[in-house]
Amino acid sequence: MKYGIRQRVASCVIEAAVSHFGKIDNLVNNAGINNRSSMIEMGIDDWQEVMDVNLNSTLYFCRAALPYYSSLRPCLILLPAKRSI
Repeated sequence: MKYGIRQRVASCVIEAAVSHFGKIDNLVNNAGINNRSSMIEMGIDDWQEVMDVNLNSTLYFCRAALPYYSSLRPCLILLPAKRSI
């Protein structure tokens, strides 16, 4: 998925949550993929896909959710994948 599409997906998910629940109190970023190739074998497109899902999706969802927070002290929860630590 390209950058613009991923960002729009995040916005649509957040808008659907706000439409259903009326507000956002917390955001849990808990998504990740793994490419089981070694660094030598992994192509740049595969690397970019892993980084886009594991890192950039957090940015997309945080940016999409911040305008809808119901309080001045939003709660963002980041859960890194066990294998990425």
